[in-house]
Amino acid sequence: MTSAIKKTRIKEVDMLSGPVLPSLIKFAIPIFLTNLLQQLYSTADTLVVGAMGGKESLAAIGATASVINMLIVVFNNVFVGTNILVARARGNGDDTLMRKIVSTTYVMSIIFGVGLFSIGEFLSVPMLEITGCPEHIINDSAKYLRIYFLAMPAAMLMNCGASIIRSAGNSRSPFIYMSISGLINVVCNVIFVLLFGDPVASVAWATVLSHYVAAILFIINMIRDKSAIGLNPFNFLFYGDIFAKTIKYGIPASISSMTFSITNFIIQPTINSYGDVGISGIAAGAAINAYISTITGALSAAVTTFVGQNVGANRRPRVKEAIIKSYALGIVALSIYTIFIFIFGKTLVGFFIPGETEAIDFGYLYLQLITAASIFYVVIIVSSAIIQAYGYAMLQMISNVTGVCVFRLIWMWLIYPLDRTPLNFLICYPVSYILTAIELVIVAIILTKKYLGGKDFKL
Repeated sequence: MTSAIKKTRIKEVDMLSGPVLPSLIKFAIPIFLTNLLQQLYSTADTLVVGAMGGKESLAAIGATASVINMLIVVFNNVFVGTNILVARARGNGDDTLMRKIVSTTYVMSIIFGVGLFSIGEFLSVPMLEITGCPEHIINDSAKYLRIYFLAMPAAMLMNCGASIIRSAGNSRSPFIYMSISGLINVVCNVIFVLLFGDPVASVAWATVLSHYVAAILFIINMIRDKSAIGLNPFNFLFYGDIFAKTIKYGIPASISSMTFSITNFIIQPTINSYGDVGISGIAAGAAINAYISTITGALSAAVTTFVGQNVGANRRPRVKEAIIKSYALGIVALSIYTIFIFIFGKTLVGFFIPGETEAIDFGYLYLQLITAASIFYVVIIVSSAIIQAYGYAMLQMISNVTGVCVFRLIWMWLIYPLDRTPLNFLICYPVSYILTAIELVIVAIILTKKYLGGKDFKL
């Protein structure tokens, strides 16, 4: 064990020894709680807008979802490359490599943040027009985007810090910082609406403020950390070879995740064609469905880190055990979630758009169909994390592109025109999850068999 690990092991989960399942759960729980709190804060945003601004304000923010997701996912998922590199270096005990990764990743995050800010400021209206955003809400939607993207430099620094700290085995510190940030967001939502009377702009400004607070907390943490994952502000260097490796594994992961966002971006005009009923209904349903990511996001981070560190340390039996238990853990968790949604889902949708019967029915139909396929979605997440940890992000990308993007577009071009009903439109979501899960689990099984058979997956 290196000296760096000894200095920080109180905060970190030991993934290289001891029982596998408790370590996975111990590491995943703070991430789950972080995701849960963030989602609760996001739900609070939606409730504030729906209650104080009505259906049109909620629709204005809902119409921006595909634009925001498409842009942010591209940049955020580059940090998957960082996760893989840090986990492998941690398993190998290579402190020098970890310091290079940290420094290079922070430079990257600054560049990406400024880039996202510029894109969002100048292309907000054109992107909304492409999605067919209704004229009566496009001004509010554009206003929300322009304010929201002011937070992107901070968001990139925040996500960079969280990725590095978690990849080294510490999931508690990000939980604390994200909790503080989210609490500030919720409080400022209400205060800003009461002070300024504009729900759309107020929620956006609250998001900006909370992101910068979180970024500052992460930077302070990294500077104070004297281990190999600490940040030295006086030795802030960019290493081309590290950047190349990060991009090598991060870009396929970005493209893979982006397929969901690109497809939703292309499909958004169909949602918009249903007017405020469709936009606000799906916005409410999506706000509830997003809670799935609190589970799957935690599981993905745990699997990538756990498998990555043990592959780096060449602990093959431990990798096999972690994979089996990760699938089981995810399926159990999503089964409980599915039962809950089918019992209480319609009531929950109604909280967001009270009294809007048509919009509630639309949103609940979307929620039912998505939730019915949630077991397959967790298989997608775990399989993707395994494949990425092995260093085969390109295979994961190909499976997602074909299973999600290509299938949904074919459905919208060939099947949906035959019966332009909400059910025929929404059914493409769960079917695409099933197809993608089958592809990814086959790839994960093949790679795992090769690894357990003695093949070395070097980065």
